[in-house]
Amino acid sequence: MSTPLKIEALRYRYTNGTKALNGVDFELRPLARHGIIGPNGAGKSTLLQLITGILQEESGTVRVGGRVLEKSTVKEIRKKLGLLFQNSDHQLFSHSVEADVAFGPLNMGLSPDEVKERVDKALKTVGISHLADRAPHALSGGEKKSAALASVLSMDPEILLLDEPSAGLDSRSRRTLINTIRELPHAMIIVSHDLDLIWETCTEVSVLFEGRIVETGDVETVLSDRGKMEMYRMELPLMLQRCEHCGLQVKKEFDR
Repeated sequence: MSTPLKIEALRYRYTNGTKALNGVDFELRPLARHGIIGPNGAGKSTLLQLITGILQEESGTVRVGGRVLEKSTVKEIRKKLGLLFQNSDHQLFSHSVEADVAFGPLNMGLSPDEVKERVDKALKTVGISHLADRAPHALSGGEKKSAALASVLSMDPEILLLDEPSAGLDSRSRRTLINTIRELPHAMIIVSHDLDLIWETCTEVSVLFEGRIVETGDVETVLSDRGKMEMYRMELPLMLQRCEHCGLQVKKEFDR
């Protein structure tokens, strides 16, 4: 099975001249769920936008399915990628959830039957079939996130790119999202400050720090290294931290 996504020597700077990425090398293994973590301003969301061609790199290459991302290939490559924005309101704009989820397949030129099949499947996958006729602006934050994810899944992407998926969610909505992510069969990159979510959903993790990938490894090894986490201006996941009163470690075990 070929490598679904590979990044080499990727560089990007913001319009004010600040370097965001300074030679990022990264490889997503087939069917891997790969977390990318780092402190604020590390360039995590910028990296996702470069992968999808929303932003244009200064130098370096992005390959998706072996094809280099460039102007002549960006349209086809985007069909393989499903980007979930941090703010669901940036992804939902139609009069109903069903219309939003159908928007992508309709623009792909699929038949009405194929569109309906994709919409029904996507809504069922994220557990919101009962919200199909609801207006997106009337949904809760968790419901909006599920609707946005359904709109991504209806495009049948090969790789999911999730940008801070748990941001702004209450505990119940966050748990629902985690359970959904864990059941999805896609290769995926999850960018998040929520290290407990990364622990529960990902098999591998990379640390983006000062414009470079400085650590890559299995989730348990990287996220449980207190010294390195502090060096990269992060803390251990909450489930690995010890109670300051009793000294016990609050840790749960999850199947991966």
